[in-house]
Amino acid sequence: MEWAKSGYVGGKYNLARSGIPSITDLSLLPGFPFMPDLFGHNEWGHSGLKETIAALYGAQPENVLIAQGASQCNFLIAGAALAEGGTAMIETPVYEPILRAVEVWADCIIRFPRRWEELYQPDPDELRKRIDGHTRLIVLTNLHNPTHAALDEERVREIVRIGREAGACVALDEVFLPMLETDFRKHGFSAGAISTNSLGKCWGLDALRVGWSIGPQEIIHRAY
Repeated sequence: MEWAKSGYVGGKYNLARSGIPSITDLSLLPGFPFMPDLFGHNEWGHSGLKETIAALYGAQPENVLIAQGASQCNFLIAGAALAEGGTAMIETPVYEPILRAVEVWADCIIRFPRRWEELYQPDPDELRKRIDGHTRLIVLTNLHNPTHAALDEERVREIVRIGREAGACVALDEVFLPMLETDFRKHGFSAGAISTNSLGKCWGLDALRVGWSIGPQEIIHRAY
């Protein structure tokens, strides 16, 4: 990741980026000119931003965690879910910073495959066989990073049910999902999962380092 973020330009294609052009000047934003509100109570995330993000998902501001990018959100959510220890289940192949963030907190990591012959879809039956009473967190990406495979809503709901039966929450990194599904009310939160996204990959606002997670109030409060 250090190499990918170092600005290396020797390759024809930069695989560290999503392909969405970055916003380099505020005048490029729709509605310009405007005066952003930079002040007010900000101890638990900017209230106006939390309200705007919550409205996208049909949630409440109390369901919104604001952090410095999706990577920090993934780290904080993992810490909240694994505050008292426990096992985390993580897909493979995986976006490595997600794995490393969860490794900090988990007593044990169990990997479950997303196989080519299954079109990189996680197998709920395989999850059932591997999950146990120590599992506290199940982590997936949607769209899958690195294969770009999309999860259908019913599969997400089934995985959430499996997690709940074992006392585990499901966290979905969905930073690429808006490329396919622009209605955030159809993202993982609506199926009972914790949804993580950011202003980076699909919005072209990488430099702002704004990420968010939408989840149960207890988890979000603990993450803060």
